[in-house]
Amino acid sequence: MSQKDLSSEDQDDLPVACKVALSELLRDESEAARLIGAVRGCSTTLDDLNYTNSMARQGLNTVLAKLQDVKHVANNQDQERHRAIMLARAGRTQRHVTSMNRSLREVAMEAKKRIDQRQKADRERLLNGSIMQKSSGKSLIGTSMQASASMRDASKVMAELIQESLAAKRKLAESSNVITKTKEEMKMLDGELDNSRHVITKLQRREFINNALIILGLSFFALTVAYILKKRLVPSLPLFSPLWTILSWIWGMLFSSGEGAGE
Repeated sequence: MSQKDLSSEDQDDLPVACKVALSELLRDESEAARLIGAVRGCSTTLDDLNYTNSMARQGLNTVLAKLQDVKHVANNQDQERHRAIMLARAGRTQRHVTSMNRSLREVAMEAKKRIDQRQKADRERLLNGSIMQKSSGKSLIGTSMQASASMRDASKVMAELIQESLAAKRKLAESSNVITKTKEEMKMLDGELDNSRHVITKLQRREFINNALIILGLSFFALTVAYILKKRLVPSLPLFSPLWTILSWIWGMLFSSGEGAGE
C-alpha cells in the first residue's frame, strides 16, 4: 500500500479524533510553508527578515509539537490499520519538516544577501551628491510603499489565521458533540443490557421452578399410581424403599378418612 493510498482512501474511515489531529497537522504544516515563502519574498530590512524568519521557525516548532500529538493519538488506537495510517502520515510530515528547515536556512541567507546588496547600493547612491537627494526621496517613497505593502500582507495573514482558528474551533466542537452523543448512547445500551440480563435471569429461574414442579408432580403422580397398584394388587409386598414409607404416610394422611367411610 502506497503513502498516497494511506492518505486519500483509508483516511476516510479513521476515528474522529484521528481526523481532527491530522487536519490540525495539515493546517500547521501549510502555515509553516507559507511563512517560509514569506521569508523568501522578504526584501525590505533585516529587522523584517529576522521577524519573518522567527515566525517561520515558530511555525516549524508548532508543526513538530503537533506531530508529537499525532503520534500520541496513533499509539492510542486499538486497530493496527489506523495506527499505521497515522504513523505513515507522521513520517511524511517529519521528512517534510526536515526539508523545510533546510529550505528556510537557504531562503533566509538569500534574502539577507539581497537586502545587504540593496543597502550597499543605497549607501553608494547616498554618497553621490545630487543623485543622493533624488535617490533618497525615491528610497523613502519606496520604503513607505513597501511598509504599506508589508502591513497589508500582515493584515491578510492575521485574517487568514483567524479564519483557520475559527474553522479548527468548529471542528473541535463538532468532534466533542459526536463523542458526547456516543457516550450517551453507550450508557443507554448498558442500561438496556442490564435490564435484559435481569429479565433473562428471572425467566431462567421461573423455567427451572416450573420444570422442578412438573418433575415433582409427575414423580408424585407416578408414585401414587404405583402405591395404589401395590395396595390393590399386591398388598403383601414389603415396602422396600423409604419413598414407599413416605408415600404411604402421605396417602394415609390424605385418604384415611375416605377409606374409613368406605369400610
